[in-house]
Amino acid sequence: MVLPWRLLLVLCIALHLMIGLFTSCTIVPNVLPLSSDDIRLVARYGWGGRYVIRWATSIVEVYDTTGHPRLPEVIHRWNEVHGEWLRFRLTDNPTSPLRVSYDPELGRDGYCGLAAIWRDAENRIIRSEVRVNPEPGCQDPFLILLHEFGHAAGFRGHTTDGSVMDVPVITEVITGTIVRFFESLGRLSPGEVLTAVSLPPTVSIDGLWRGRMASEAMPETTVTFHLRQRGSRVEGRFAAENGMAGNVTGSLSGEVLLFELGSADPACSEPLIGLANFFDETMLFSFSGRDCLGEHPDGLGRAERP
Repeated sequence: MVLPWRLLLVLCIALHLMIGLFTSCTIVPNVLPLSSDDIRLVARYGWGGRYVIRWATSIVEVYDTTGHPRLPEVIHRWNEVHGEWLRFRLTDNPTSPLRVSYDPELGRDGYCGLAAIWRDAENRIIRSEVRVNPEPGCQDPFLILLHEFGHAAGFRGHTTDGSVMDVPVITEVITGTIVRFFESLGRLSPGEVLTAVSLPPTVSIDGLWRGRMASEAMPETTVTFHLRQRGSRVEGRFAAENGMAGNVTGSLSGEVLLFELGSADPACSEPLIGLANFFDETMLFSFSGRDCLGEHPDGLGRAERP
């Protein structure tokens, strides 16, 4: 028989009164472990597949350049979902880890919105960008912002249950699946490996990928990836027109590749930390760290099979 915690507390106090003890009596809430369904949910929709990637700080500042009047509502809606483990907060600090902007250039790739994250070696999200295409032909920018903030918070995938994380975005409904995902994600630690889940690669990425990338530290440049996939293990070579080059080593879980980009230059001892998401023969990738010049490239790009 399980007694309610209030009754347990009353019994504990009564016992102290009867035997004259002066030690403290503490009731520890019973927190059930995550179910296998909860863990599979995180693996399916999270940024890291079997590897937990999430914000490690409870307060994430948001810097906005769109001036959209409903952005505070977007932030409030997601803060209600996350609970106390993750809170977005608007600020006027341009160096905030989450930045929101309009980007008409998204149209050339057929996007109405885009969210990207950058991770560190411990699989903590250290930075994110939300971009919205304001051009006619896209959905209501409010819906796009609501959708992309879900990605920025840690929900990588897309749903098909009539939620705001569906594609195309036609509703602002945040379903129970999404709420349960974030409740589960908040109880896991960055870098934790979901050993109870088997998530083999669902895409074949072997071969050549060509595209472009840019960052605040460097203008847009063309890039190529030569990748060799052996099961979930991936190795290869990266080269950019601006002279950046390195060896790629990583692990593919589902359709997500977590990789390191190590330079062939022995003087560059610290690899760049990368993340790539594959869908529809397209590769969206980001990487962060210091290059040989001591700069933070924070590259973001897109590549396709030639």
